[in-house]
Amino acid sequence: MNVVDLARFSRAIYESEESFHWQCSQWGFDEVRWIERRGTQAAVIHRPGAPFDLYAVVFRGTQPDELQDWLADLRVKKACVPFGRVHRGFLWALLAAWPEIESAIPVTADTRIHFTGHSLGGALATLAAALFVHEYDQILVASLTTFGCPRVGNGTFARWLGRLIGDWTARYVHCADLVPRVPRIGYRHVGRCFYFDRHGNLYRRPGWLYRFCDRVLRHAQHVGRLGTPAIADHSMDRYLDLIESHYREA
Repeated sequence: MNVVDLARFSRAIYESEESFHWQCSQWGFDEVRWIERRGTQAAVIHRPGAPFDLYAVVFRGTQPDELQDWLADLRVKKACVPFGRVHRGFLWALLAAWPEIESAIPVTADTRIHFTGHSLGGALATLAAALFVHEYDQILVASLTTFGCPRVGNGTFARWLGRLIGDWTARYVHCADLVPRVPRIGYRHVGRCFYFDRHGNLYRRPGWLYRFCDRVLRHAQHVGRLGTPAIADHSMDRYLDLIESHYREA
């Protein structure tokens, strides 16, 4: 499973269960388990093969009309876990679906799992990867790929997970997208940053000054238009367009 597959899953999970199953089948993935518990929606996709038995765990993010309320909720306190401190709301949302996610993935020496999601879904994917690493082994995690993901935990959490699976972590950020910049105080990102600038060019770990100037110019270009780039650049539709365009050309 590559980044294009994972981006497509992260976009498709915003649709209905029937639509998600149909789209996965069109891409050659027929084994899908849909999970929905207390507002948390996820899917476990299975592709058997050799040498590894591949799974993708995909989490649904926040609906656009709920984004402002969700951003306001990011002020909640952290919860303590064995590997650091993490956002309490994200942890509770994951734990609602965790038993079904675990039961859908038989853990063997040949199991490899890709975790992915957009927005809130990216935060849940990050925590799910952390729980699998903690309860089983980091070798199970084939990748952690997120799109427009907020910060999930404190520095202890970010360093611990980064040390174990940082080389398999890709965090995609689109220019002025506000969500990857919250919560602020006491939170840190995990893994490598892949940044799409205002022209759609992709950079790996660009400097903060370049990203800051790029956002300023993006906002300047948007003056006089409806909406704000901070929200518009968070769209999973746009992330998918950028991913497909870049990796088709690569």
